[in-house]
Amino acid sequence: MFCTHQKDNWADLLHLVEFAWNNHHHSLINMTPFFANYGMHPTMTDVLSAGQQDTPTRIRRLTKIREEIKGQIGKAQEEQK
Repeated sequence: MFCTHQKDNWADLLHLVEFAWNNHHHSLINMTPFFANYGMHPTMTDVLSAGQQDTPTRIRRLTKIREEIKGQIGKAQEEQK
């Protein structure tokens, strides 16, 4: 899917696969890896909103997201038992 019919350019396009994977909703954590790591979804611009520039607010938000992920993983582990 990410290469030509000659299969000689896949390494040059690997960053697109990584972006697609990290921007895809994962059922285990119930969010995208981008959102889990950064507390926001990526944009195609370099401009940050005022809310994204506030470090203490961003840290609290990321802490809350990580706690939610821990709960989702714990729930999945219990279901696996």
